[in-house]
This record gives sequence, structure tokens and C-alpha cells, in this order.
Amino acid sequence: MIVNYSDNIVLKGKSSIFLAGPTIRKEQEADLKKESWRKEAISILNELNFDGIVYVPEYEKMKGFVEKDAQFEWEWNALHSSSVIVFWIPRKFPELPAMSTNVEFGFYVSSGKPIIYGRPNDSDKHYYLDKLYEKVLNKTPFNNLKDTLIEAIKELQ
Repeated sequence: MIVNYSDNIVLKGKSSIFLAGPTIRKEQEADLKKESWRKEAISILNELNFDGIVYVPEYEKMKGFVEKDAQFEWEWNALHSSSVIVFWIPRKFPELPAMSTNVEFGFYVSSGKPIIYGRPNDSDKHYYLDKLYEKVLNKTPFNNLKDTLIEAIKELQ
């Protein structure tokens, strides 16, 4: 498995999964004392022997700021290069609002690109995303990260 962070060039040429969802920002990190949910996702994908590229829209090592234009371009290229997009949305207000994620979800849900969507049952404000996923793709959202990732790997087979 190759983990491709957003402070590196977008790699191409293998089956790939983009991990879309809310991101802890540097200014929130000290307050939350949490790690990104993507660290767990990478661990699960490793456990499942995923042998492709995992696009992670975070810097490999947290830096003082994110250059927004460069981040947008990296995400645009990685999203379009990915074989499947996993939307895992553990939304919590105010620390993980997932505002960009809402836009990405709305853009891709009808695009024809495979997406897999999940969120914990206790996430905030997921009703509309759930209904859109069910209405457009006739799928039920997952409620745990491992099952979401298992389904993404199945989509690649």
C-alpha cells in the first residue's frame, strides 16, 4: 500500500482510494488532542492487505498552515485520479464541520465515480447526506469505518 499525502505529488497508476471527510486543522489539534480518523483508516486498509494508493488530503506531518490553493489542486487531482472515493464523515460541531466534504459529496454522488459513504451513528447532521446516498445510489450508509473500507475494496474488484 502506498499512502499519498497532500504535501506530495499525486501518484497514479494503481487502484486507489481517496479518504474524503473532515480534517482536524492545526489550530484545533492542541485543543482536541485527537489524531485524524484517517490514521485508523490507513491501519484498517493495511490490515485488509489493500495493495493500492490511499489518497490522504492531509500533510504527512502537521504544519503551521495549509496553503489553500495548493491543497485544493491536490485534492481535485487526487479525487479525479482515484478509483473509488470513501466518504467517512464523523462530523462534530464545531471542531469537525466537514463543510468542504459536503461540497465534494454533492459533486460526486451523481458523477458516476464509485463512492462509498459511512458515518458513525452519533455524527452530527448526517440526515441529508444519508438520504441523498439512498436516493441517488440506492445504497445504505455504513456506520463503522471498517465496513466502509471493506466495501470500498470490494468496489475495486
